Amino acid sequence: MRLGVVFAVALAVVLVAVAFDLRSVGDDEDAADGVQVGLASPGSAGHGSDAGGASGGGGGPGPDPGAAVNGDVATPRPPQPGVRIPNLLVTFTAMLAQAHQSEPTFVYRAALQARDARQFGLAANLFEVAATADGDLEPFARLRAAQMLASDDQDEAAADAFAALISPGGAADALPLSIRLVALFEAADAFEADGRTAEALAALERVPRETANTFQVAQAHAERARIREDSGDAGWVDVAVLAMETQPASVAARQALDLLDERGAEYPQMTAAFVEYRAHRNDDALARYQALLDGGDLTVSEAGAAWFYVGALHERYYARDEALQAYSRSLLVAPDGALADDARYWRGRVMEEQGRVQEAAHEYDRLAEAYPGSGFVEDARLRAAVALGLAGDGAAATSRLASIAEGSGPGAAAEAARWHEVLVTQFDAPAAGDFSAQAFDPTSYVSAFERAGEAAVGPLPPWSIREVPAPIAVDAGEVEAWLGARVGPRPAGSAGVAEAAHVRLAWLLAEAGEGSVARGLIADEIAERRDRPYELLDLALAARERNMHDVTLSAASVLLRGLPPHEYLAAPRSLLALAYPLAYLDEAGAAAEEFGVPVLLLMALVRQESAFHPEAGSSAGAYGLTQVIPPTGEAIADDLGMPSWSFADLAHPLVSMRFGAYYLAVQLDSFDGHYLAALSAYNGGPGNASRWLAAQPFGGPDGYVYAVDFTETRAYLEHVTANYAMYRYLYAGAPVPSLPHGG
Repeated sequence: MRLGVVFAVALAVVLVAVAFDLRSVGDDEDAADGVQVGLASPGSAGHGSDAGGASGGGGGPGPDPGAAVNGDVATPRPPQPGVRIPNLLVTFTAMLAQAHQSEPTFVYRAALQARDARQFGLAANLFEVAATADGDLEPFARLRAAQMLASDDQDEAAADAFAALISPGGAADALPLSIRLVALFEAADAFEADGRTAEALAALERVPRETANTFQVAQAHAERARIREDSGDAGWVDVAVLAMETQPASVAARQALDLLDERGAEYPQMTAAFVEYRAHRNDDALARYQALLDGGDLTVSEAGAAWFYVGALHERYYARDEALQAYSRSLLVAPDGALADDARYWRGRVMEEQGRVQEAAHEYDRLAEAYPGSGFVEDARLRAAVALGLAGDGAAATSRLASIAEGSGPGAAAEAARWHEVLVTQFDAPAAGDFSAQAFDPTSYVSAFERAGEAAVGPLPPWSIREVPAPIAVDAGEVEAWLGARVGPRPAGSAGVAEAAHVRLAWLLAEAGEGSVARGLIADEIAERRDRPYELLDLALAARERNMHDVTLSAASVLLRGLPPHEYLAAPRSLLALAYPLAYLDEAGAAAEEFGVPVLLLMALVRQESAFHPEAGSSAGAYGLTQVIPPTGEAIADDLGMPSWSFADLAHPLVSMRFGAYYLAVQLDSFDGHYLAALSAYNGGPGNASRWLAAQPFGGPDGYVYAVDFTETRAYLEHVTANYAMYRYLYAGAPVPSLPHGG
């Protein structure tokens, strides 16, 4: 009854407001920017910038693109033509939410709508309403309310709200660590905006005490340094250097270095050079390292490291001769230095790229002999054997490969067996035994190559495009029985994972519209439960019910991790289906059919690109299930005749699947159906894919992968190939994981 009355009243208000809007269109004095409900300060809605998701730090208030700001006075916007229905709908939703104060997720969703409409004052009030329900959402809703006050430029109110939030016994104590750290960073922003410098510094000083995450600690140090420098505290320099030393690869380290340079401060140049190197500011990094070496004031260890990074930087410029010389100097100066094995390994890799395979084999042998504890040894031994084979010493090569196959784990043994076959069949090397990659690891990419042979570089068979996956019904009991046989019965109390506070919070947030935050929290829970298989299973199944396929995949993959390959394939199909989901199959199937690509190859690509997280992003700016970057997205939208497309549309599975399928189809067509070259183009660019085709030293899929000199792209080809083979095994009736080329 109450809801009906509220609905009627709200509808009346909306109709009156619409009539008012229609009457006032074109009236410069009376045109308004939507309707307020009295929960936000007059004139304040729409001013400021959203503080962002809870998993992102920082943020802080900023000007609205539609208003010029002069001091505290916002210049009025020109009248907006037409009926401004979006804000009215937010108002209507908010009124309904107030009528449902006992349903915090309903109110919370209304708050998110108000936030997205940039009605931050209204959003703050609605988040406070959600918080008063005293449920699991309360602490997070209070964080959001404080963020909205900051975005609404209510500096004092925001600072007070954050002070209460992070105080001892405050709501932040009930937040998961990752969210509590966000609260500390944003509290510091709010305190600083309100002129409360001491409180801002105190909030940031708590970060290193609460986490060992070096990226977040570096961020806290960098922000402390900036605040202390602004206040004239000379100690800021030491704090900025600490930010660089804590995590040189972080954005915070780059910010600290830039501030030091702007202020002309003195700081350790070796640290600065490494920060530049990790930031890929290659010219600056090379200049810094060269200046250090020219200065002659380095220790032996520092000189060895400087020469190594000079070599690595020359590699980035494809200056291979210069890279070799620098690596040699690193080894000459510091043969026992921390980077000596790295220098030896990458010397071998550069020689391979130059076709100097016999010299490369010698480098790898020296690495294995001089640095037996190095993490490069296993790969170096395999590369040395292959290099000898390519140099014409087939007998030595196959003998070494036989030794590796007989004495290594399944992955390395499978690769050795595959290379043994390549050298025997393509280079007439004498066989040193009867080896099969499939016998060692039937799930590996080399096993897929072994089954397909040279056909794997030919066009995909037309029937592969018509393969229709048959979904697998997930049977939790089947997986439970398998776990019982492996690890024993379910421990008492393990069924209570759904009642864990942070898990409950995650599901509530997902229901309330905070899916990305929920995913992050459940990822943390999975990491904590790596050794509790039944709880992992429960999380996987619960995430699947909520269509969080990336979370399901992650939990199932942890359950399967460490299994020998043959046991992996013998795991319950239900569990394998969780690890290799057919998520968004309708969207993928429609896109694959539209552009003529195998839907299972598209699934294999998506599993590697985004793990089926529809809002996945990357440091390169890629977004969505198929990880399209902005320039590529614009070109695809133009090709598909979508003038109103925006980058945010890639969050929609249908759009992302269409764009990915289209771009993959274009690459397949460009490379005559050569799926490895097409995937290389998708990941590393069409120009590089063509370069690797031209540089391929021998035939077949192995020859192509061997030519790929981007470590990331090479791994990408291996993973997508293995994924595709598994998808065909699980869903297309293939008797073993295999490619469609003769499989």
